[in-house]
Amino acid sequence: MYQNKTRREFLEFMGRGALLASVSPLISSCSISEKKNNFQKFLPIPPSTEDRLILASPFKYTVLASWGDTINSQGETFGFNCDYIACLPSLAGDFNEQIIWVNHESVNPIFVSGYQKNGKRTKQQVEKEQLEVGGSFIKIQRQSPHSPWKMVKDDKINRRFSGKTKIPFVADRKIAGSDFAIGTLGNCAGGVTPWNTILTCEENYYHFYGEVKWKDNQPVGRKKAKYLKWDSFFDYSPLHYGWVVECNPSTGKSKKLTSMGRFAHECATVVLSKEGYPVVYLADDKNDECLYKMVSKDKNSLDRGELFVADTVRGRWVSLYINKQPLLQKYFKDQTEVLIRTR
Repeated sequence: MYQNKTRREFLEFMGRGALLASVSPLISSCSISEKKNNFQKFLPIPPSTEDRLILASPFKYTVLASWGDTINSQGETFGFNCDYIACLPSLAGDFNEQIIWVNHESVNPIFVSGYQKNGKRTKQQVEKEQLEVGGSFIKIQRQSPHSPWKMVKDDKINRRFSGKTKIPFVADRKIAGSDFAIGTLGNCAGGVTPWNTILTCEENYYHFYGEVKWKDNQPVGRKKAKYLKWDSFFDYSPLHYGWVVECNPSTGKSKKLTSMGRFAHECATVVLSKEGYPVVYLADDKNDECLYKMVSKDKNSLDRGELFVADTVRGRWVSLYINKQPLLQKYFKDQTEVLIRTR
């Protein structure tokens, strides 16, 4: 893929300096000194078929939230199939309080709705499954630095974003006839913004509502979902999924950011340029797809920006802004269509 490019050259091309600058304080703060911390040696864990988490002595764990746990007074519950997790500082600045975000990527229907492969599918089963994807905000607290963390039940921070949540698009025009989507799903990786909101990445969206077929740059039908088959009961456009979604813990609001394109998003790592503008590095989690970066036009927002795709052969970033690319102007009617059909 990289031909004669060395690893060093590739890292420099990807913005190695910016990335290291952004994480070096974290690395230094988490460095481990064996003598200083008096870490004792521990025995490796032998192979096991037990259905439980096994840690080497003297490590311990505490369960903060499990699937189905009620997290607020509205009766919302912690979702299924945890993936990306992020930790944000307390809104009150209390060191003994934290806000946790957890992605809920997908569902196993056998556990969630009782549906089994080749069995009869019902709308009620799909509705149960829709509630279990997306993500959760929960507030955790401890009494002292040496006390265990616990979820603060019924806190106003505790919220669910599910496959039923109405989420607006940040776009130049409507997408598939709508300025909002119903739900977020396939939430795999993510990122944290400098203003302490969460970016959750919609990855394998086509498992839920399929995908649009294109011919001669026109939509000509739909590929049915082969796995969860939610499209059998809900006629939601596949174009409403495959985006990066920003969720705000303080307001409970969310939005789908079209600025970062539509594909199977895996990661959304935010760094700041020398001028203070956010730059988001992105990847498509499918074989033989691409790497991207989005350079924001605003210092405190990702609503607008220029998307670039990595040319790893020549070691350059190629703009996907339609006004800069005659080839894009030939095949796409506007910038929104370029972003919808980023792949």
